[in-house]
Amino acid sequence: GVKAYFAQRDKGLYGFAQYGTFLFTTTRYDEVAETSSTFNDVFDGFSVGLGYQINKDLDISAKYTTLGTPVQNSNYIGVRVGYRIFGSK
Repeated sequence: GVKAYFAQRDKGLYGFAQYGTFLFTTTRYDEVAETSSTFNDVFDGFSVGLGYQINKDLDISAKYTTLGTPVQNSNYIGVRVGYRIFGSK
């Protein structure tokens, strides 16, 4: 992924983009044959978002993720609030 601050580093508004691979494991049960099958599927996903670094300990961001699957596209929006409890300042 990449992250770019629009003002000064480690403070203020920033944008980011991420690319990743997702692994899903699904178990399907056939009631007629009374058997179950497990499938492993791998999909590529891409996220873009905006965030705001309030201070060195508090960060808020929102992102939009799209996940391309062979059957359909899955999209979602995520919100994150991060607060540093441990670590150097």
